Amino acid sequence: MCRVLMFFFVNIVVVFLAEEIDKRESQIVESEERYRLLFELSPQYIIISNLDGEIYDVNEHVSKFIGLEKDKLRGKSIFDLKLLPPEKIDEAKELLRIIGEGGKVQAYETKILDPMGNEHHVKIYNKLLNINGKDMIIFVIQDLTDIKKAQRKLEKALEEKELLLKEIHHRVKNNLMIISSLLSLQARYLKDKEAFEIFKESENRAKSMALIHERLYRSSNLKEIDMKDYLQTLARGIFTSYSPPGVKLNFDIDKIKMDIEQAIPVGLSE
Repeated sequence: MCRVLMFFFVNIVVVFLAEEIDKRESQIVESEERYRLLFELSPQYIIISNLDGEIYDVNEHVSKFIGLEKDKLRGKSIFDLKLLPPEKIDEAKELLRIIGEGGKVQAYETKILDPMGNEHHVKIYNKLLNINGKDMIIFVIQDLTDIKKAQRKLEKALEEKELLLKEIHHRVKNNLMIISSLLSLQARYLKDKEAFEIFKESENRAKSMALIHERLYRSSNLKEIDMKDYLQTLARGIFTSYSPPGVKLNFDIDKIKMDIEQAIPVGLSE
């Protein structure tokens, strides 16, 4: 009776273990399928290689980029694919060595070549992992080419905008100087002292505005003006214009930055 119970108990345990094993195997298969799906559908280029750079696996994105079936890529050396410009090969081999020895290599930007020889600006992420008891390196490569092109377009547009603004400031300055000169010429014919002073003040105000645009035209910063330099130049111009006898000009001005909307009223309130 005891043996029968023992046999019955053992059978139950065996059945239970078999079911658990089947369940775990099913979970492992499902997990592998999920990771394989993520691997294949990733918009990034993914390469898994051994520590010598021999390809263990690639995703579909890499296969299309290189123009070879995945089966033909497996077992090839990364360096045989001519993805890297010649001057980058030694650097890449050194990175493989560092990663293989357990060192950390931060994500870095570099350039790779497609089969047509076109350069692609990429950012490469890496991670050491173990597959079937062997050390492997996974490379996730993000193509930044379109982003870099967009950045260059924005930089070019910004540069063109700055050049246009400089040209506008230059022309405004020239127009204001013409107005100032016309006021100065007209003032010479005035006999009335009060009228002369009004023209002289208008001339100086035009000069003060012209000076702001002159400073912005010559500055690398189109948003702000060094008020210390501006006020000193403005004061010297006014001082020379009136040439008061026995008066000495001294400055005690802090270094202050102002934008054009603030600087113009300051210059006009002389």
